[in-house]
Amino acid sequence: MRYIKFSCCGIMQCESPSIPRLKAVKTAEELSDVFAQFSLYYGRDLVDMQHLKAMQKRQGDNEDQELEVTEGSGGGGRSKKKTAIKQAHRKTFYVACQEAGLGSLAAKFGLTPEQFGENLRDNYQRHETDQHTVEPEEVAQDYVQPSGVFTSVRKVLQGACHMVSLQLAAEPLVRQAVRQVFQTRALLNVKPTKKGKKLIDDTHPCAGMKYMRNKPVRDLAGADFLRLVQAEGEGLLEMKIGIDLDQGAQDTRRGGGGLQSYFEEIRQLFYRDEFSRLVEKWNAQRAQAVYSALVKFLYPLMQKELYTKLLIEAKEHVLRSCVQTFRDWLDGAPLAAKKEEDEEDRYLSQGEGPFTKVVAVAFGSDKMVPAFCCALDSTGSVVDYRRLPNILKRRISPSERERNEKEKDLESFKDFVSRKRPEAVALAAESRDALMLADDLSNALVELEGEEGVPVVPVELVTPDVAKIFSKSPRAKESFPEYPELLCEAISLGRRHQEPLLEFSSLACAEDDELLSLKMDPLQSSLDTDDLRSCLELELVTRVNDVGVDINFCLENPHGVGMLPFVCGLGPRKAMFLLKILKQENSQLKNRSELVTQCSTGPQVFINCAGFIRIDTNAFTDTDNTYIEVLDSTRVHPETYEWGRKMAVDALEYDETGDESHPSAAVEDILLTPDKLRDLDLDAFAEELERQTDVHVVLSAGLWEQEDDTI
Repeated sequence: MRYIKFSCCGIMQCESPSIPRLKAVKTAEELSDVFAQFSLYYGRDLVDMQHLKAMQKRQGDNEDQELEVTEGSGGGGRSKKKTAIKQAHRKTFYVACQEAGLGSLAAKFGLTPEQFGENLRDNYQRHETDQHTVEPEEVAQDYVQPSGVFTSVRKVLQGACHMVSLQLAAEPLVRQAVRQVFQTRALLNVKPTKKGKKLIDDTHPCAGMKYMRNKPVRDLAGADFLRLVQAEGEGLLEMKIGIDLDQGAQDTRRGGGGLQSYFEEIRQLFYRDEFSRLVEKWNAQRAQAVYSALVKFLYPLMQKELYTKLLIEAKEHVLRSCVQTFRDWLDGAPLAAKKEEDEEDRYLSQGEGPFTKVVAVAFGSDKMVPAFCCALDSTGSVVDYRRLPNILKRRISPSERERNEKEKDLESFKDFVSRKRPEAVALAAESRDALMLADDLSNALVELEGEEGVPVVPVELVTPDVAKIFSKSPRAKESFPEYPELLCEAISLGRRHQEPLLEFSSLACAEDDELLSLKMDPLQSSLDTDDLRSCLELELVTRVNDVGVDINFCLENPHGVGMLPFVCGLGPRKAMFLLKILKQENSQLKNRSELVTQCSTGPQVFINCAGFIRIDTNAFTDTDNTYIEVLDSTRVHPETYEWGRKMAVDALEYDETGDESHPSAAVEDILLTPDKLRDLDLDAFAEELERQTDVHVVLSAGLWEQEDDTI
């Protein structure tokens, strides 16, 4: 591409430093600055070039059509030419100044925009201002027109100042310097409207911010600016952002006067430091150009940029708050099984599933609506349920009838617990009534221990937000079509108490964006739903792959499928495909290699997901013909099984030439005594493996743990 040099005034040469500056762009703001400068000097030409290109395209299309018509009619046809309509475009005042030749007058101001930008950048007069030898009014007289826009000297000088101010405002160096100062010194003024004075009370989020004067924007914390923007949108507040707000009201430590404005600081960089009538007149024109560049062009632009930046930062704070709340919910440990000493009760903690047995109780805000309790087994499946219509009535009610009805429901609850033997009771924290009900249920369990010797289990309050969403969802109606909403709520409540990660992942897999129905922050509604969903799903992916997924559990329990799509390398489509293949084969995965041999998983998908698919090897007996790999129950990747066996042998100090018929014998032993693995110098072991394999290795003893929260 050739770059043509123009000698005309007001035309920027499209060569260095413009091209290197464009190549050095790193941020959207820098790109916007370069584009603004390019548009100022070449915007009018671009419009004409676009029109010319469109017209040439239309002419080419018309010629093709004429050729087709002529050939189709045997030479007797006539072609119709379409007349292109030229679109009108508005002529700016800058273009009018250019056409009037005021560019040469603007060049007499003494500094180019780039030179002034370098002065601003370095904060001293690096480039001296050239002084023209004729007064501005006398020079402007040569540009006066008998008719049109510039019919007087004053209008000519106004046009020249406008050109200079626009060129200064479009210079990237000037913009960068002003932007840096503006964002550092920016102040915020806030005052309530007439409506805001009535509606903003002590409970309003903006109660402490409705009166602010000259508050530095850098002192805004968290989501304060977002709250102000929302209040402004509701017509409650008026905001103003600037760097020279109410100068007279600022501190007067400098000799008793107001602080020097930014305009007064930088106009010295466009001055000629001489004392003469000629210089004073030109300095006045230069000051007017700088003032116009700031007030008319740069300040509004910087206000808009800073407003957008503060709003984005506030929304990012809200987004981080939502993600942190969601992460805390996911990190809630699953309900741990109690280890019973008594042989008679040992079966209570040895269910077939990974969870502990739970009884969940849900009730509504209306005391006339019956409450429900349900029992969930070790897989999270519903075993039984009870209807408790009077459980919310008071034990010390003045009405004997209410007391009797309350006692009847408590006896029913005690009988239910005695039969199902849960290890915890999950109670919906629906309202303050939950505290009273928790005391009643705890007392009933203590009574049950004295009557039948049933061990007392804790009654724990569980937030019912996820359960309420599930109870009203199509999933609940499909899974439990005959159950009322409160019973479905109790089921979800118990499952969340058993394993929070499973219930939240099931919520994320729903088709109706059920995950976004959770209330994680008061300002959550201001966020983009796609951004929020992506961040929450990323947290799910991180947590799911931290613990792994038992695909056989997902196969046997439909409510456990929710975690599988978040396994790295799978996603919703591949996860459902794996389950479909296994259901068609009517078999379970006995080792990770069957992901390839039985499920036809591709090599890349296998490499990505194999380390996070965990198999409960204890569920298979030694009589099975299929080889059972103990490491399949850990998060150790199949590619590093040999390293894992080597680590186990070294940690236990076994003879490597020992039992070759069972290569995972040392692994089985180390899983029974994992503390010995922690005594191994993992860093030295990793260095040795890296030396032998030329592959960077990071080892962690945590990958060996057969975690209880694996699904």
